[in-house]
Amino acid sequence: MTAAALSRRRFEGPLTVLEGRFGLLDAYCDHSDPSLLTRDLGEKWEIRQTCFKRYAAHITVHGPAEALREIAAQHRLKPQGITGISLEMSDKVLSHHNIPQPEDIMSAQYSVPFMTAAALHVDLDDPRSVTEDLLHDPHIRKCSETIDIRGNGEKKGWGFKLKLLLQDGNIIERAGDGFSGASIKEAVPDWLDSKFGLMVADVPERYIWEEKLIEISGPIDAVRSP
Repeated sequence: MTAAALSRRRFEGPLTVLEGRFGLLDAYCDHSDPSLLTRDLGEKWEIRQTCFKRYAAHITVHGPAEALREIAAQHRLKPQGITGISLEMSDKVLSHHNIPQPEDIMSAQYSVPFMTAAALHVDLDDPRSVTEDLLHDPHIRKCSETIDIRGNGEKKGWGFKLKLLLQDGNIIERAGDGFSGASIKEAVPDWLDSKFGLMVADVPERYIWEEKLIEISGPIDAVRSP
């Protein structure tokens, strides 16, 4: 949005921002081949590999958080009706993202147990709900502390197995290897337009394109690799 607004007002930038000195490639790579940027141009559509993050959290949070929210909606579960939550995830999640009691909002967003717990108590679809207030919510912190995370035998990846123990003794399980925005090869997720609306809800109207910044579900879904 910022780039679009600046362009509309005739702001200009360097022509070699990608391949030039101090450009993107120079900043991230000791050795690079700029020709790869245009290889198969017009034939291979990298946009089909795009992953849309549904929540304002680390990518490994998305699978279990989305599954938990779907289960809660389907069975009309309240947080107090769930007495136990366990997850089986990759070794990398155990080593990097098992942060049950984060001290700041960034650590919270990287924490699988904390953001999974938050998914039960706030509307994660609204990025405005992910604030410092989460850190001070005793229900979220207590729930996060009790989530049991174990390894699934994989070194890395988005795969998960979620198990809920309910107050009535029933058990609900859900497993997956991603989430609804993990790939747009088949279709754009149905929540994307709604997320766009939430993201620009507080932006003054003059900074939004006249017709809508992006008609997301049309052009992207129309792209097909040969």
